Amino acid sequence: MTGSRGARRCAIVSPMRAGYWIVALIAIVAGNARAAAAAEDNPLMPAHVVGVVDGDTIDVVITPETAERLGFRKRKTLLQLRIRVLGIDAPERGQAWSQRSKQALSDKVFDKDLIIVPTDWDRYERVTGDLYLPPASASCTLDQIWQALNTERDRPCDPEAYVNYDMVEEGHAWAYGRYADDGEVCDLESEARTAKRGLWSQPPATWIAPWDYRRRIREASAPRSAAECKAEVRKYSR
Repeated sequence: MTGSRGARRCAIVSPMRAGYWIVALIAIVAGNARAAAAAEDNPLMPAHVVGVVDGDTIDVVITPETAERLGFRKRKTLLQLRIRVLGIDAPERGQAWSQRSKQALSDKVFDKDLIIVPTDWDRYERVTGDLYLPPASASCTLDQIWQALNTERDRPCDPEAYVNYDMVEEGHAWAYGRYADDGEVCDLESEARTAKRGLWSQPPATWIAPWDYRRRIREASAPRSAAECKAEVRKYSR
């Protein structure tokens, strides 16, 4: 999916979701009040993708100018950040479709420029956010793109695609309801499953949600105690 549907996904962006607070916090910690004010006006983060970790995580670099505008300390070199794609969960390594999910995201974004709306830091010190392919017109400014994201009307500076939901709509990732702020992503997952796109084309036995897969791995790696073993013996003994 490309075009206006993806761009409209983030129309009328709420201040909290748009990452005002995260980029402002970075700026405040760095002692950069001017950057904090700029972040409130426009939190968009232009970035270039230098790596794809899996179907929902990428590595990007931002320019020193962008880093300073968003409140990072002044620097002379590119700043590399790890980005967790918001609202989706891709198959883990070892699951069916994990490599194809990674390849799908790579085909969309690797070695390309993106517009990112940062929303949070997660516990793994990754920036979470919404990923957009830039508008077709190279003349669009960040302010024009930000305005396009905050109106219901189609504008020349609408982003070309909303990567987060494209991954779900094409069957390369699950909707991650725990971290999504609306139900559209759930509808896209349902449509992909009905159409048997991507991971949904595989046998139903492989349809294990990534968060359940991670939980099973954690539980399997935790050795049981002697008391738990004896309780199991009692449960099944005759």
